[in-house]
Amino acid sequence: MIGEGRKLQWHKPIHSSHDSSNTGIGVKVTIQMSYSDNCDENLEPSLVWEILHEKRSTESKVRFQDIKSIRQRLSLFDISSVQKASDSMSLHSFPHAAPENSILLTLHDRSIYLFEAKNETEAKLVIHGLRWISARLVFNLLTGNRNVCSEMLVMPENNKINQVISPAVMDAITDHLVDKSIMRLSERRISSRKRN
Repeated sequence: MIGEGRKLQWHKPIHSSHDSSNTGIGVKVTIQMSYSDNCDENLEPSLVWEILHEKRSTESKVRFQDIKSIRQRLSLFDISSVQKASDSMSLHSFPHAAPENSILLTLHDRSIYLFEAKNETEAKLVIHGLRWISARLVFNLLTGNRNVCSEMLVMPENNKINQVISPAVMDAITDHLVDKSIMRLSERRISSRKRN
């Protein structure tokens, strides 16, 4: 997923009968550095997907597309879990997705994103890949290993992999990770106090 990326289907949740024609959108998914929403200061590793122009694939019912047009992102720091969709009870909003081929991302705010791979094997590869990349990246951010982080991340200014991240950028990314973690911990404590 780093560098070339993967072609998947992105399924938006269906909330009413008006949305029932939404069968998924062909996207190319990569992991790269991007700035936080509404902020040009906080650089963070993100799952980025680009919606591509439609072109029907002959060997699969999954649509893939050719030309980049729209870009979406999720901070890796905001993802709470990555799991196979067939292991979840949260699929009622995604009736057109094949559960055995789908990847379910749950964020800390409980919002859900669903991507569908061509087959079950590719779905497993994406799930294990995302988990491995996230764990390795967070470990190396916290231990200050700039070389490993540099080989894993594409910086937005130059789109080059393996360019060593400066100490200032590394510190800023690590601080951002720690700040988000502390914020989530305090939100959990407040929520647990309200329940008790």
